[in-house]
Amino acid sequence: MRKALPPDLRTMHYAYAFCLIGCAALLSACASSARSGGPQADTGAASFQNDSGEEDADTGEPAVPASWWTLEGEITLDEDGLPETGAQFTVTLFGLNKDSPKPVCSLQYSDVTLTAVDPTPDETIFHWWDLSAQAPKSHDCNAHKLPTLDSGVSIGVGALHADIKAALGSTRFAGLQDDLYGSYISLDASTTVWAYGVSATSSLEPLVTTAPLPAGTYTLQGVYLLPL
Repeated sequence: MRKALPPDLRTMHYAYAFCLIGCAALLSACASSARSGGPQADTGAASFQNDSGEEDADTGEPAVPASWWTLEGEITLDEDGLPETGAQFTVTLFGLNKDSPKPVCSLQYSDVTLTAVDPTPDETIFHWWDLSAQAPKSHDCNAHKLPTLDSGVSIGVGALHADIKAALGSTRFAGLQDDLYGSYISLDASTTVWAYGVSATSSLEPLVTTAPLPAGTYTLQGVYLLPL
């Protein structure tokens, strides 16, 4: 029986204190796709923002435009590994700064439709879904360029990627690598798949190595940031 995770790993909240100094890199054209070499871990060197997101009084533009974002989500699966209800996601934007990462603003998405894709991009990804989301009901990010949770964006849950596992020692997930799945994302219709974080689960069943995942709620949280 797998030990229960601390409650804060099963709720969505800001998790950016655990981002590494090299949290994210641009999705470069030279990166190979998951179908030709497995999911890529986003391991570039960049440091991130300390920005309030306030607008310039004269232009109405943000003083420091958001440059990075991350995705947290909550998906509940039934006994067959199928989503029980619409998923919940939070997109949080960051500005680019050499200081510690702090959020600029966030967007809340509810009842996001998940469409299963089979086969998944890689055997280490147990479930893979295309996203379809309505516009967020309310948010404070109007001054910034926004990512989309539609049009080619896909997410997945699978085995914890080796590079993500190696990064956990500097995060609040240190020591929990044997109790976490990995979270994966694609921004280009599954052409390039990135291992970007972890997925905690409410299930106390031992971690599986193939689909389907045990029934329960899975909370996806980023370890690396994604570029806008």
